[in-house]
Amino acid sequence: MDIFRQKRIMRKNRQEAIGRGVFAVIDLGCSKSACFILASDPDLAGEMASGGGTSISPYYVVGSSSSPSAGIENGRIYDQEKLIDVINLILAKAQNHAKMRVGQVFVSFSGGKPLSAHCDGSVELNGETVSNADISKALIDCRIPPATEGRDYLHAHPINFSIDNRHGIHDPRGEYGDRLTVDLQLITVNDRELSSLIGAIESCNVEIAGIAASPYVSSLSTLVSEEQETGSVCVDIGAGTVGVSMFYRRHMVYTSILKLGGDHITSDIASAFGISKAEAEKLKIREGGVLTSQIDDRTACEFERLDRQRGRITRTELIGVIKPRLEEILEEVALELDHADFAALPGKSIVLTGGGVHLVDLEDLAKSIFGQRLRLGRPVHIKGLPQAMKGPEYSSAVGLCLHAVQPQDEIWDFPTIESNMAMTSLECTLKYFLKNW
Repeated sequence: MDIFRQKRIMRKNRQEAIGRGVFAVIDLGCSKSACFILASDPDLAGEMASGGGTSISPYYVVGSSSSPSAGIENGRIYDQEKLIDVINLILAKAQNHAKMRVGQVFVSFSGGKPLSAHCDGSVELNGETVSNADISKALIDCRIPPATEGRDYLHAHPINFSIDNRHGIHDPRGEYGDRLTVDLQLITVNDRELSSLIGAIESCNVEIAGIAASPYVSSLSTLVSEEQETGSVCVDIGAGTVGVSMFYRRHMVYTSILKLGGDHITSDIASAFGISKAEAEKLKIREGGVLTSQIDDRTACEFERLDRQRGRITRTELIGVIKPRLEEILEEVALELDHADFAALPGKSIVLTGGGVHLVDLEDLAKSIFGQRLRLGRPVHIKGLPQAMKGPEYSSAVGLCLHAVQPQDEIWDFPTIESNMAMTSLECTLKYFLKNW
């Protein structure tokens, strides 16, 4: 099915979900998957704030569940049947908790190897007022190519209008100038991964109302308004992947996913001390950290070996395994930020979130690599969210709630003429975009 037709079907499903006042969001992570059921109530308007802190929604959580993930490894779907079982499980548990059924779901995932790209288009104004026709010409001038072989568009955001040297214009109509420019931010993902995800969701007897990249929605729930405006990066350290998303002037301008995460640290511990991954994970959570002190040489960490015998190491030895891998992960993030030209942003602040930030002293290590403009981020509060799900490991799930209620405009969110959906070029779609904009 043509990707733009799929997106319009999802948009229709979203409208139906909003009309019903109840829907589900599902965040599919590498180690855990979470599901929230959201419902609207006019008396609760204002209880749920967006990541920017300026928009208000009447939705609140009435059901929730989580479960260890299956069928996903390092962001790659390797077993669709296992993934379907997990989706069915968390959806059923959340619906039982909410005592209601849902027909539409929003999904976020950290797979598909997302790639960022930009394109821009412009039109001469010759001192005249900007009209709809001028905006249409600028969009068509973007000359967006079809996604390369093996990839599909996941996001396509108009992120900036400029007139001459004035940037960050939200609506340029009625403005005067000599040249109008529009920038588009495009995110593509592996089409097989996307198809596998869509197939798994549809096998669970629900309709897809939207799909989002996990790094993007994590940013929505953790970056405050000023950070989104002046230029910041959200780094979501998960189990199998690290999501990187950069915001400027309230728009995401870059995203990527690194195939490194907390599971790699766990594997290193298991290998170093001859224990199972489950025991290594417990040891990491219970005794793990990043920086050592003299007392750590005398602090004993006990565990069960593969031969069922009890083992013991010092905390210094444990940190000696954890720290090098964590430094590698953060250094890979630093290289990604260099690639994204992060240093050119005015704000230059970094927010770390995700389950990986629970490691003791992580913030201090990260500041030694990135600088002092760094903090640990937790998701914004949503009415009805259980206390156990308010931690940074649920940033993407909470951000998906915000995105579902108030999504950013994308080029396929606007009505187009059905007969022209046979055209595969985005240029053709954009010609109709402005007729109803």
